[in-house]
Amino acid sequence: MLRKKVVLTWVLIISLVLLSGCGAGSAGAGQGSKDAAKEPYLIGVLTAQTGSASWLGDGELKAANMVAEQVNEGGGVDGHPLKVVPYDTASSPEQAVKGAGKLIGDGVVAIIGPSLVAESKAIAPLVKGSGPLVYSLSGGYRPENPWMFAASAQTEVMQQTVLDYFKAKGITKIALLAATDSTGQEAVDSLKEWMAKDSAFTLVALERVNPSDVDVSVQLNNIKSKEPQALIAWMTGKLVNVVAKNFYQLGLEIPLVVSHGNLSYTFLDGIQGFAPKTLLMPATKDFAWKSLPDTDPQKKINEKLHLDYKAKYGKEADFGPGVAYDAMNLIVKGLRQVGPDKEKLRAFLENTKNEPGATAIFNFSADDHRGTGRKDTVTLKVVGKEFTLAE
Repeated sequence: MLRKKVVLTWVLIISLVLLSGCGAGSAGAGQGSKDAAKEPYLIGVLTAQTGSASWLGDGELKAANMVAEQVNEGGGVDGHPLKVVPYDTASSPEQAVKGAGKLIGDGVVAIIGPSLVAESKAIAPLVKGSGPLVYSLSGGYRPENPWMFAASAQTEVMQQTVLDYFKAKGITKIALLAATDSTGQEAVDSLKEWMAKDSAFTLVALERVNPSDVDVSVQLNNIKSKEPQALIAWMTGKLVNVVAKNFYQLGLEIPLVVSHGNLSYTFLDGIQGFAPKTLLMPATKDFAWKSLPDTDPQKKINEKLHLDYKAKYGKEADFGPGVAYDAMNLIVKGLRQVGPDKEKLRAFLENTKNEPGATAIFNFSADDHRGTGRKDTVTLKVVGKEFTLAE
């Protein structure tokens, strides 16, 4: 009897010890898990993965994912991993609105994109009142409320870059071919403003084309009859291929300038066999990064971007990756310094000065949500399948 009581006592003691140990272990694991797994910061990437602007959106999303992966490999942002939440606008303002609504509902700390002017204009009302911060990747979009920012250089700055080049070459008679969409209207308004300011230039012809056109020979023949010294075709997407092909077929030999929205190796591939004799584009300095002196603060940033992108995706970084790379890095820096609070994040960007990126040295303010200017742009010439500095 005594032996049975002793055995039962030891069984009870051992059971209590085991239960206590399991409980302590469970509590410790739960606490450790809580400390180790901080909530991710969600960043929406609203870009054109399909449709006419997909050649931009593809690289934009790739660069955003690359930055997020690199940040997460380094421990995230104060332990918070970055999570890219992508949405395809299909190059459509309507789809962009649906995507922005979904991303806002998902609780993203910021939205990078969209890729186009019309898409950016369409989503602006959704964030006008209370955000979150939207960093449009369109060079033509004018930020129209406190929550909207924009990448690259504004259309008029890019046009000034081209006109500076023309003036140096003695080219004064200009023709403009513009799409009937928001990008085209921005180009028309901007170029007319420049013409009004500088009497050295004359706009000898203005023609409009629909974004869905598959032939623009009529408009180009009208322009040809006015005998311009150069043609500016300001549009983005597949329509530019149509313009280049018809331009070549009509035997036009004057310089053809297309907008910086076409700074893509996909575009160069698409016009092989009918590339104009002189094809020019305004661009930010990242496209001439190999020519930058080693003392330029943008040189090392671009070297990292281009080498990392080529190693990861097997292709060169062009316009899309560059603008998204800068947008992601600026937002990440803001998250590190002020956290995910949207008001603080917006204020951080507005107060960012002399911040080197791949595409520019940024100087934002409450009145300037682009942060770039003429100092950040150059004129490029297409030679074969390469972009080179125009002499």
